[in-house]
Amino acid sequence: MLEACRSLGLRVPHDVAVIGVDDDEFVCELSDPPLSSVAQAARKIGHEAARLLDLLMRPERTQEHGGRPVPARSVVPPIGVVARRSTDTLAVEDPAVARVIRTIRERAFGPLAIADLVAESGLSRWQVEERFRQLVGRSIRDDILEVRLAEARRLVTTTDLPLKTIAPRAGFRSIAYMTTVFRRHFGTTPAALRAAAQGGQ
Repeated sequence: MLEACRSLGLRVPHDVAVIGVDDDEFVCELSDPPLSSVAQAARKIGHEAARLLDLLMRPERTQEHGGRPVPARSVVPPIGVVARRSTDTLAVEDPAVARVIRTIRERAFGPLAIADLVAESGLSRWQVEERFRQLVGRSIRDDILEVRLAEARRLVTTTDLPLKTIAPRAGFRSIAYMTTVFRRHFGTTPAALRAAAQGGQ
């Protein structure tokens, strides 16, 4: 799909958002841009398959199943969507604000000064801050933090990378600061969030 968008001259995610399925981390992270994907509950699928197979192989167990026949199909809901850059955009009609949003999504994980974004917009700082807040619903500084926080949460819950690697990769200056922001926004620590996410797979 990403290749099809490129062949049509469509920019992802600015012109079209793309989302995949199965969340193969190697494939998704190496895509350009990194591909958002639906994460399947692989462990739960395996457990459900084993349970149904056990019922089929030992019919007497169906009594424990309430005497009901073994279902021909069993639905295991996905864990959720793992958001990456292929869907990370906001649709706004104001071209100056759209440029700022695009720059934030592209550069949020490195050094990024609001003065650079103001220069990118071609407006005064007051004008771009006011337009941005009206269209996005938060300040430029808060939007940068939200983008960094979303990336940190994704890395914490979907990878085994150590926190000392995740913090700078998501644009945080230290593990301590990242943990403070996690507590404020999620009411928990990165380590606790990781443990909860792994327990639900």
